[in-house]
Amino acid sequence: MSFFADDLTCFLGNRSSYDCLRECLSKFSECSGLKVNEEKTEFFILGTTNSEFETFPLEFKTSIKILGVHFDYKNVRRKKANFDSVLKSIKKVLNIWKWKCLMVIGRIQIVKSFTISKIMSKASLIPVSRNSLKKLIKNFIRLSGWARTRSNVQL
Repeated sequence: MSFFADDLTCFLGNRSSYDCLRECLSKFSECSGLKVNEEKTEFFILGTTNSEFETFPLEFKTSIKILGVHFDYKNVRRKKANFDSVLKSIKKVLNIWKWKCLMVIGRIQIVKSFTISKIMSKASLIPVSRNSLKKLIKNFIRLSGWARTRSNVQL
């Protein structure tokens, strides 16, 4: 079990662990007056499908979002949900800085400050495709506005 603010994430191995969790949450509710919001509760099976969950009373999701990270059985959907928006955000940030007259060390600092942190939180949990991110960063460092306009600068 992990708690974060008002989110509770539980990893359960079988149906009996689910029943035990329900019992604990029921007792907690009696003591505290707090209860689980059933409308926001989602179930997602990790690994192979277990036959004891076939008669489960609640619906299982094919994808789920936990603390900003999307988990999905399909690699394409998982990649799109987790990284397409991050790559778009990184492109936007780099385009803002692209035409500034920064030296290579300055461009590297921009990458370290504004792009790496955006990707690391998700990359630490699920595999990341490096190709598009690597190309984006290389192009920014090598071909930014300073490198392109340097020959036009007159002293």
